[in-house]
Amino acid sequence: MDRLVESGFVGVYQILSDCQDGSRLNLEQISSAFYPALPQRQTEALNPMVIKVDKKVIRQDPFLRICMKTGIPLSIIAVISLWTGQSIGSAVLGMLFIVSASLAIVIGLAYNIRFVMLSIREVRRQQAEENSKR
Repeated sequence: MDRLVESGFVGVYQILSDCQDGSRLNLEQISSAFYPALPQRQTEALNPMVIKVDKKVIRQDPFLRICMKTGIPLSIIAVISLWTGQSIGSAVLGMLFIVSASLAIVIGLAYNIRFVMLSIREVRRQQAEENSKR
């Protein structure tokens, strides 16, 4: 334990010596020992220009709507075919699971990429409006 004190882990040494009576360590005690001087996080100070994106407006995109209306039923079909294929031992349902799950993953990936693209476009539009006001 002397090495801990010599190397600067006095807080950890103190916590370990306090817990010898059988009490439990909690995460706050450990983190305060390693990071005693960290201030509380203030989001306004870190990011003074906060831009909010209206997700409801972005989700009205026709491509995103198509992805939602096809991806969700495909994923439900994938889960049902997996469960029933395992319970009755059907290879056809296993193949249906592989096809429907892979299509659902591709559609979900396309949805996420399009959503991020539209979000970035909206943020850039809002930033341009802020710059034009100045």
